[in-house]
Amino acid sequence: MFETLQHARDLLGGLAESRAVGALSGEDCVAVIHELGTIRRLVEALTADAAAKIEATDAHRPRGERSAAETCANLLQVGPGPASDLLAAARAAADDDRIERAFRSGEVDARTAAMIGATGRFAPDA
Repeated sequence: MFETLQHARDLLGGLAESRAVGALSGEDCVAVIHELGTIRRLVEALTADAAAKIEATDAHRPRGERSAAETCANLLQVGPGPASDLLAAARAAADDDRIERAFRSGEVDARTAAMIGATGRFAPDA
């Protein structure tokens, strides 16, 4: 898995460094944004899986961090909200097959999956 991730990072890094978007038309950029949005959501699903595993195994403790959310926030260089959304999304996906399918296919992001999951817990008929 690590080799695949490193390869994807290298490919995307090369595109970013070359400023490849500059050669595209505005319409092509619309398609680029659509693809990158799907990629971002897929990366969030993978990240949520890893965050859930960190939480389940207490892998944050040797790092001296109080929670898996704190570890994720630090590693991802984001605030506590987005990191907590990852864990909530992972729980929502584990609890509901429809959320899981939407999250794992890149249809919804972590925050949306987490909100749908919370809504489902408090208002199952919604």
